[in-house]
Amino acid sequence: MSDLGISFRDLFRYHHDETRRWREWLQQQPAGILDISMGPKADAIATVRAMLFHIFIVEWVYAQTLNGESFDAWSSFQQDSLEHIFELCDAAQAGLRRFLDAATPATLDSTATLSGGGITLTGTRRKFTMHTFLHSARHWAQLAMVLRQHGHKTTWHHDLVMSDIIQ
Repeated sequence: MSDLGISFRDLFRYHHDETRRWREWLQQQPAGILDISMGPKADAIATVRAMLFHIFIVEWVYAQTLNGESFDAWSSFQQDSLEHIFELCDAAQAGLRRFLDAATPATLDSTATLSGGGITLTGTRRKFTMHTFLHSARHWAQLAMVLRQHGHKTTWHHDLVMSDIIQ
């Protein structure tokens, strides 16, 4: 049954297209949109800017881990502008694409370890890949809700079933 379901490559295509739509939409919004609060108890992810950075830095760290590469350069990424935030996005998605282009069932079943912030996670690359997509989708949904609440409704349907990327 391991071949049942959507492939990670198809899921990446949907994810990449959704991110492209977000980029285009955000570029058309006033710059102040990045400073909208994510909520009264938002803590470390206090603004739209911080949420975008969080989405992409996690994607980048997982892409590095999946590819067996170091992620100690994470502090070199900037979040002072939408352009810089999406440079991180581009790096993350390039790493995910590189991993998926070379991945085999054996690669996905191999283990990886991610250590940082006092936490060590070990799991299969399949689990880490799935988590990367779920993590991002969960936060994009939060972002869409907060932006709607502040009068910034996006112009497309976000659901996979509404996408023409996958038939």
